[in-house]
Amino acid sequence: MQALAPWVIGLGLLAALIGTAALLGTHWAGRRAQQSRERLLHAFALGSRLLPYVLVGHGAAMAAAVALVLSYEGLAMWHIGRLDSGEIKLMAVLGVIVAFCVYSIWLLLKQLRHMLAMFKPEPVEMFGLVVTPEQAPVLWSRVADLAGDLGALPPDHIVVSLTESFYVTSSEANVLPPRYRYVGARCIYPCCIWAC
Repeated sequence: MQALAPWVIGLGLLAALIGTAALLGTHWAGRRAQQSRERLLHAFALGSRLLPYVLVGHGAAMAAAVALVLSYEGLAMWHIGRLDSGEIKLMAVLGVIVAFCVYSIWLLLKQLRHMLAMFKPEPVEMFGLVVTPEQAPVLWSRVADLAGDLGALPPDHIVVSLTESFYVTSSEANVLPPRYRYVGARCIYPCCIWAC
């Protein structure tokens, strides 16, 4: 019990520190995102990179702290030669919960690689035709005027298609047919517009 006590305190403090840092980081990112579009994108990119580590770290610290607290309390009931059936059953239940906590830590660490892969950007699939400024000068002029009115950067590419809406994206794009990948930012589809 004396050996477990410092670990319980340390892991509890670590979990509290990670949770507090995550809340303060979220508040900082929100304040920063209100300042400009560039800072919004930077804060979002930073948050998406750190989020899996924060979640796994906080979950593992909490599960380890709970497992050690339950182990500590279970050991407090241990009296050699004087355990009744109720105490044995309670210790068995605590042991099952501790085993579940340890198993959940293993699952969290096992899933970290998959969680990191969730935040890797995938190219957007688009069905349409990439039009150049020479092919559609009026469209390009109108889009450039709109970008200027909004204080946004003009696009590098425009994709037109037959869908009824449009959107802007900064993702890579595969335009079908034929299958080309356009790398860059600011895409509107169908007028789909983005910049390399």
